Amino acid sequence: MLYYIRVDYGGSFHTYPYAGVPFQSLDEADKAMDRYFLQHRDLKLLMHQGGVSSLEMAIEAALYWPDGARKRSKSDHAERARNGTRRLLQALVDKHNEDHSLWGDFAYELKDVVECKVFSEKRGWYYHLNFTLTKGADRGIEDLFFVEVKYVRPVKQEELSVSCFCMIKPTDHGHCYGCTNNGSVNMKHPNSADEYTGGHLNVGMPFGCYSDWSYWDYNDLEAKKKELRDAFTGVDDPEVKEVSTVPPNAFLP
Repeated sequence: MLYYIRVDYGGSFHTYPYAGVPFQSLDEADKAMDRYFLQHRDLKLLMHQGGVSSLEMAIEAALYWPDGARKRSKSDHAERARNGTRRLLQALVDKHNEDHSLWGDFAYELKDVVECKVFSEKRGWYYHLNFTLTKGADRGIEDLFFVEVKYVRPVKQEELSVSCFCMIKPTDHGHCYGCTNNGSVNMKHPNSADEYTGGHLNVGMPFGCYSDWSYWDYNDLEAKKKELRDAFTGVDDPEVKEVSTVPPNAFLP
């Protein structure tokens, strides 16, 4: 399950989604998120019960997330993507407010997610996002923003580094190969290309990465279970069981 952790200037750790008051260590924050997802389980699922065969567990794990939502459903995928993007942006907005000492009526509040694109360049991954913010007494006025975040993979902990966070105009038209080549032609970028790092090379996605995802939008649940049961026959074999229980996003970028 996807979540984000932000460290403030005082060294406290904030979780997105919210899992309690700021924590004093990364380990405390991670454990709080474990408790959060544990509390949001769907207890009717077999994976949360005992005495269930490995075969039935594998079938259910292929069909459902631990909170009971369907996997590989277009509607569920879209909702999870929106929720994940809002969590990321909320962490970035909170960081921006702290960086610029914006508190109370001067603090920005996240309104809407407009565009989001992830692309690869020079062996690195970039997030480009458009979103709207409001501020204090001017909550009726929405300003359009652009942010660029680079995915960093250090030795111990995955990190996201903000390289650009700025207000833009709807008429701004900075060019970005990373967005236009990967389907986000409506993404707005700052007019000055010097303000953002990624998207200046005309390259495609790396080999083995796909922009499309196969969905299982089906009405006959029992028929789908039978299909999976046939595919997972022999799952009690330890080697087969190990493969079938790999997290469903383990091979995604």
